[in-house]
Amino acid sequence: MDQTKDLRKAFGVRIRNLRKKQRLSQEELADKAGLHPTYVGGVERGERNPSFESILKIADALEVSPGQLFRFEGVRTSLDLDEQIVEKLLDLVENLKPSTKGRILQTLKSVTKDLKP
Repeated sequence: MDQTKDLRKAFGVRIRNLRKKQRLSQEELADKAGLHPTYVGGVERGERNPSFESILKIADALEVSPGQLFRFEGVRTSLDLDEQIVEKLLDLVENLKPSTKGRILQTLKSVTKDLKP
């Protein structure tokens, strides 16, 4: 699954959780936000890519800041996994000599050159 799709799903889960916390139905949220209920459902399922304007409307309807919609607590995305891998790699090589780091980089390039993304 690509990162954009992962993030859309995480965004939708976050909206659903906030909506349920306020005991709102999708229809009630849609009405408060001035959006169509099927659109809200699509956003919650990660099927729709909401515009900035829609994000602001949803945040306003949920009485949260737009930034709070992007707090994906407990939701793992491939982006999170990528960041964790990079952090672990940095920890592993942090205290090595520059020449050793260079050899590791060359090895990684050699091992990954024929891999497909």
